[in-house]
Amino acid sequence: MKKFIILIFAMALIYSCEEIISVPDISEDFIVLIAPADGTVLEDIDVTFSWEEIEFAEEYQIQVAQPNFTNANQVVLDTILGDSVQSFRSFSTTLAPNMYQWRVRGFNDNFQTDYTTQSFKIDTLQTDVDISDQLVTAIAPVDNAEITAGNINFNWEAVANATMYQLQIAYPNFQSPIQIVRDTLITTPLYTTTLESNDYQWRVKAMNISYETAYTTQSLSVIDDMVNLSDQIVEIIAPEDGFETSETMVNLSWQAIEQATLYRIIITDLSDNSIFLEQTVTTTDITIEFVSGMYSWAVRAENDTQNTPYTEQTITIL
Repeated sequence: MKKFIILIFAMALIYSCEEIISVPDISEDFIVLIAPADGTVLEDIDVTFSWEEIEFAEEYQIQVAQPNFTNANQVVLDTILGDSVQSFRSFSTTLAPNMYQWRVRGFNDNFQTDYTTQSFKIDTLQTDVDISDQLVTAIAPVDNAEITAGNINFNWEAVANATMYQLQIAYPNFQSPIQIVRDTLITTPLYTTTLESNDYQWRVKAMNISYETAYTTQSLSVIDDMVNLSDQIVEIIAPEDGFETSETMVNLSWQAIEQATLYRIIITDLSDNSIFLEQTVTTTDITIEFVSGMYSWAVRAENDTQNTPYTEQTITIL
């Protein structure tokens, strides 16, 4: 009798272990989509997709097609999201105005649900201003810049009445491209990416739903290593330190620094330590109109990622 009881207990234990390690079948479960609801018209190009959690799903796959999955011109999003502790799932992205379908399915190691699909439209519903005669002003990287490989910030001045920008980066240029390495729509005038060592061109245009500007195009070279500007010192040519003059127009000049793209000058009025002038130039000299007083002036070299220390001298205007 005792052996029989032990046998029953062992079988029950094996059965319990099998239950613990088995993967629940979720194939009959249904994903409930929360937003955007089916048939929704959105007035914002920033879209957050959300859906309800299903028990025992470890990951979710979300896809977005334009205009739909039956006749897709483009699948604009296809990504897998891992499980988390939140009671629903969500994913945010930016999409251009258009018709779309989106769908989600859940899965675990052995099973997956069917996709649940809904449609929506993005329409900014605004009377667009014609921006086609405007020009995007690029800020950085400056044209023909040399930049160390790594994170590179591309930025430009915002264009009034633009709702998005298209940024493209080509290797080595757009006239004879070997590869378009980046092509993205963004809503802010800033984009950060990494690029390998090579020659590139980058261009950006502003857009709204009805109009767009021409592209503004600039070149850059990404290199593995470059001179460390922080180890360099700007050598001032003229005037000499402690220079005194009764002339109010004074030319300040200094030696060029290799791989510097601009120079920053700060002039301080020593009577109250206020900033008399702060300015950047791409040349190695600047002519300043002073008023009587004693000043310190400092200059440093800069590029997109580095700068030298300031070199400082004094000057007195009698």
